[in-house]
Amino acid sequence: RKELGNHDPRGSVYGVAIRWSGNWPQPAQYSVKGRFVGLGLNAVGRIPGFAGASGHLDGDERGGTLYLNSQGAAVELPRVFREKLAFDMLTAQVGWEKKGEQYELKLNNISFSSPELAGSVSGTYQTTADSPGVLDLSGNVTRAEARGIGRYIPLQVGARGRQWLDNAFLGGTSSDVKVRLKGNLDDFPFPEGKNGVFHVTARISGGVLD
Repeated sequence: RKELGNHDPRGSVYGVAIRWSGNWPQPAQYSVKGRFVGLGLNAVGRIPGFAGASGHLDGDERGGTLYLNSQGAAVELPRVFREKLAFDMLTAQVGWEKKGEQYELKLNNISFSSPELAGSVSGTYQTTADSPGVLDLSGNVTRAEARGIGRYIPLQVGARGRQWLDNAFLGGTSSDVKVRLKGNLDDFPFPEGKNGVFHVTARISGGVLD
């Protein structure tokens, strides 16, 4: 109950069916299926937080699929980003599969829109026991405001680099940004191209650099 209280779940759920066998909170078998509207959880430990999520879920101890179709949603990943990321629109299909003690996530058809960004991403993410995980991601941004880009830069980029990005771009927009990231996030941003790939290309209009 204390752990559940820390997450502070909120929102509405419909048609939920939950089954399990074994001792909670680590049952040998379980399944969950249902629809949710305006769902939210606080971030606790390695579990991310979110708010305003709407969609449906179908999964069991082996894996499952999460479908999102949300307006006014927010995502909190304190191990990755320094602040919550708010989205005017967020749609996604995310599948997961348990492999031993770790999980593989398949990120399909993820589209988003926020005051600073609009675009889509796809790829895979593999959890690991001793690192932030392994990511293979491709993204295409169709709208970007340069002044707000710093908040979307992962914490794996050093504080000095993030501070420079916060202050360097005084203006400018782009309608064509492509991102490619592949490798263990412990090694990000993969200096000299070692142990991974991190490429960003952009066409910028009206850019002002301090």
